[in-house]
Amino acid sequence: MNRLASVAISALLAAGCAAGSQGSGKPLEPPLPSGEIEVSGVVELGVESGCRVLRTDTELYQLISADPGIRAGARLTVRGRPRPDMMTTCQQGIPLQVTRVRPA
Repeated sequence: MNRLASVAISALLAAGCAAGSQGSGKPLEPPLPSGEIEVSGVVELGVESGCRVLRTDTELYQLISADPGIRAGARLTVRGRPRPDMMTTCQQGIPLQVTRVRPA
């Protein structure tokens, strides 16, 4: 490896380490497991009784296995696995098997 390449790699590594040490004070979120997504939006009641959906800017997700205490109107960030193949009685939105919920 020539000297110029070595210096460039060292500079990039140093910049990456410095950027990581100047965090915002928030804990880092763990990476998403394969196949999971994270979306933010507002919870709405579904058209069928007992169904809750999350309306984002671009999609509508049916919340599957979410905390039953989640109320309509709540602004949430939800992590989960989309299950477009899943049959549900709600028949509204893309079924999203919820793994984590937090305020948006």
